[in-house]
Amino acid sequence: MAVHNYLRQHSLDARRHTLHARGEVGVSSAEVPTHDNAQRFRGVLLRVDEASAKSPGGALGHKVYISREVCRKALPGLIGMPINARQGSYDEHSKGNPIGTILRAGIDGKDVWVEGVINKKYHPQEASVIRANKDKLGLSYEIGNVAVADESAAVWHLTSFTFEGASVLLKTVAAYGNRTSIAARRAIR
Repeated sequence: MAVHNYLRQHSLDARRHTLHARGEVGVSSAEVPTHDNAQRFRGVLLRVDEASAKSPGGALGHKVYISREVCRKALPGLIGMPINARQGSYDEHSKGNPIGTILRAGIDGKDVWVEGVINKKYHPQEASVIRANKDKLGLSYEIGNVAVADESAAVWHLTSFTFEGASVLLKTVAAYGNRTSIAARRAIR
């Protein structure tokens, strides 16, 4: 993937991160590639300290609650992770179609936001759809190594997890619904 190669070429290990004064993690804006293949995006991935609007995939019908502290511990794991999209449809996760890379993340109020680049030369259709449909599209997290406080509870309180990436989804199917977002800008020069 182009961004992973960029990170390697510039001695930036995708797993290493810089903590910024506002609790952000990731590479600085100056380190983000600025060429025709790098279409920047920013979006809200989830909300901390409140239950999801509906059950995410894999939660067996349970809504999910992620505290600020649990999310803050997992946040550095987002850096270098893929952003995925199902070509032609945005109604389910598609881990097999990475269209870009998450380069920065943070928590602002209850919003957990991510920024990165979409590889628009390799995924022109997805880049165009995201730019044109920011009101209909949102983001959904992909996580693993999940620990739940009480699996019999209606709302699962996650006590730990690992971020594995994110997917672009219709807000109507995303676990956090209209509380997620994604917006993409044209290539940066």
